[in-house]
Amino acid sequence: MGLDATPPDATPTPHRPRVWQDSAAESLLAIAVAIIALSGVNSFVLWLNLWLASAIPSYDPMVTMLALVVVAIAALITASIRLKIAARGAREATRVLRPLRPRGVGAEGTTSYSHLVSGEAPPAPSRAQT
Repeated sequence: MGLDATPPDATPTPHRPRVWQDSAAESLLAIAVAIIALSGVNSFVLWLNLWLASAIPSYDPMVTMLALVVVAIAALITASIRLKIAARGAREATRVLRPLRPRGVGAEGTTSYSHLVSGEAPPAPSRAQT
């Protein structure tokens, strides 16, 4: 058996439902990677430095660009982590919700309010209700 083969007794991981927060978080991470990649393209860095030098002449454009990149990447990663936490909460909340029997429905399928409609005497309280 090779190193990349899975053992025969391995069970596949269960499919977890995706929510919109998952896609949004992954998009934010893709934007962060794109910003990091753009910071390595000389023509883009030159254009951005010239623009920053004209927009903020009192600061060095390379320092300004470095600060902007660090702040943008930190903000995108923080937002992505928050969205992933929200996605986990949304997935776990959907697992907890189950169809329940309506309140007041007894074992025989009648509601505790059925005596009001039928005009009969109300049922005696059970030991669980006292």
